[in-house]
Amino acid sequence: MLFTGPIDANKIVGAICIYLLTGLIWALFYLLIAQAIPGAFNGLQQLPWYQNFADVSYYSYVTLTTLGYGDISPVAPIARFLVYMEAIVGVFYMAILVASLIGIRTSEIQARGTDRVVAFRPCKWTGRLYASADTVIIVVPARRQPGLTA
Repeated sequence: MLFTGPIDANKIVGAICIYLLTGLIWALFYLLIAQAIPGAFNGLQQLPWYQNFADVSYYSYVTLTTLGYGDISPVAPIARFLVYMEAIVGVFYMAILVASLIGIRTSEIQARGTDRVVAFRPCKWTGRLYASADTVIIVVPARRQPGLTA
């Protein structure tokens, strides 16, 4: 499942793919409405579905991200309903995704507790902090400077 276990690149790419596929699904709904109800959208020409696909996909992603340029707008009631539902789904998806990723990462950090390795190495002071996924290395001077502790 997407929100279980450790977070890795595959889960992030999977979440992005779900978001992009959601936009395409909404675009298909808009194509159906544009074909069934002529004039359902202002700014969208009455063309065969395959010629309108690029414009409808553009409109779908603009709506999903709640960007809303206004060059295409819904007129028919069913189109208006679907448009605001898509905006709600887009906002909630991002909110739930970000909250879940942060929650999982916080749980991972809390599960580690004090087992996290912190390495200190005396050397010439460079004033830099080096970090990796498992180890934080703080460069501390051989001669301690005020305010620094090892």
